[in-house]
Formats: sequence, C-alpha cells, structure tokens
Amino acid sequence: MKQTGRSRSKMTDQQSNQADIREATVDVARLCVQWLDQEEQFQQKLGRLLLKLSHASPFGDRPQAVSSSQLLELTSQRAELHQQQSLCRLALGRLLNCNGDEVRLSSLEGLLPAEKQRLFRERRLRVAVLLQQNQQLLRSVEVKLSCCNVSVTNLLNDLLGQPDALAGYGADGHQTAPASNMTLHAIS
Repeated sequence: MKQTGRSRSKMTDQQSNQADIREATVDVARLCVQWLDQEEQFQQKLGRLLLKLSHASPFGDRPQAVSSSQLLELTSQRAELHQQQSLCRLALGRLLNCNGDEVRLSSLEGLLPAEKQRLFRERRLRVAVLLQQNQQLLRSVEVKLSCCNVSVTNLLNDLLGQPDALAGYGADGHQTAPASNMTLHAIS
C-alpha cells in the first residue's frame, strides 16, 4: 500500500516537472521570438543603409547616404538588441542547464512542438540570411570607405554585431582582422 502511494507521488512529481519544463520552454521561445523579430527589423534597416552606402561616393568626411541621426538610432537599437540577445541566451542556458555563452537557438527547436518548431526555424534562418547579406554588403562598403572613413566602417561593424572587427584591408586586398560575429553565433 505504501509503495503505491510513493509511486503515485513520484509520477505526480514527474508530471509536474514536465509541465514546468514545457511552460519554461514556451516562455523562452516567446522571448527568443521577440528578439528575432526585432533583430530582423534591425537587419532590414541596416541593409538599406548599407545599400545606400555601397552606391555613395567614398570621398569626403562622411558619405551623404549616412546621417548622424540614422547612426545614433541604429547604435541605440543595437545596444538594446545586444541586451535582449544576452537575456535570451541566459534564459536558454538555464532551460538547457548549460552555459549561456555556448548555447544556440537551434537547441530550442528540439523542445518545441512540430509546427512551432518549423515556424521558429524559418524565422531564425530568415534572420541569419539577412545578417549574412549585410555582412557581404558591409565588406563591399568597407573596401570603398577604408581609405577615407575608418570611423564609419568601425561603427558599421559594431552595428552588424562585429565589435572586434577592424576596418581596412591590407596591401594584398585581404581584411586586416577577422570578424568575430556573436550575433550570427547566437542565431545559429
């Protein structure tokens, strides 16, 4: 009789734990989706700016395609997105019981129901594609601006989520420093 009571209690605890994990997964997924939505909007805005810059003349202090207010707005948004990204990684790390710096959004997909998993993956990949397109645009803008406007190029690297990337290319045409991209790492 006592054995049945204990096993019933054990089963209730396991069901309760599973329900808590499902609820936490939904909360973390919601948080990550909000960040991905805002990151997607940011990357679209940055892409338009980079496209303008790629067509602008490199001569002068600052290309006319870039206004100070645009750069300030994007810089502010990048700071907010970085905080949101850190929060997502921390929450996902706690959910998966691992270090938030090592966690990837793709880890969350396996915990979601099939339909939500598909939608989440599509959104994550859409943002990753935008980010890679912006990286390619930035490389072409960097080559154009490196001779005359290193500060704008450094700022654009910061906006793309590559704060450690140095502007400019060496005499051989290769970039002088590799770009470490924490945003792309987080999205993968």
